[in-house]
Amino acid sequence: MTNVKMISPHLVAQFLRGYLARTKIAAGDVPQLIATVHHSLAHLGKPEAAPAGEPAVAVSRSFGRDFVICLDCGWRGQMLRGHLTTRHGLSPLDYRSRWRLKPAHLLTAPVYSERRAAIAKQLGLGHHRATATPTTL
Repeated sequence: MTNVKMISPHLVAQFLRGYLARTKIAAGDVPQLIATVHHSLAHLGKPEAAPAGEPAVAVSRSFGRDFVICLDCGWRGQMLRGHLTTRHGLSPLDYRSRWRLKPAHLLTAPVYSERRAAIAKQLGLGHHRATATPTTL
């Protein structure tokens, strides 16, 4: 607990000021944000603790063609990113490091990605639109 006292409140305030200047969050979420930033700075550079307990499913069975499964709770869906943020308060990077997963570990079902890509292509996203030639008056 001594490391927590060594973090300057001014350093925490600087991080929060920069973050809150660019991000809108509810006023009720600010205390949790302060605690999270303080905790993160206090544990910066320390080795990460091993995940508590076993994963809900084996890592090799945590994804398939049309699903992904959360290793924390066993939730099954097509996109894990939103679930991790709302249910567990984890970013994809935090989740992968917590379970020691490779950076290429799937968080989105391939079928879902293919369907979204097909829709984007159908709408013409990602292609430059032809610009009209200027007319002379």
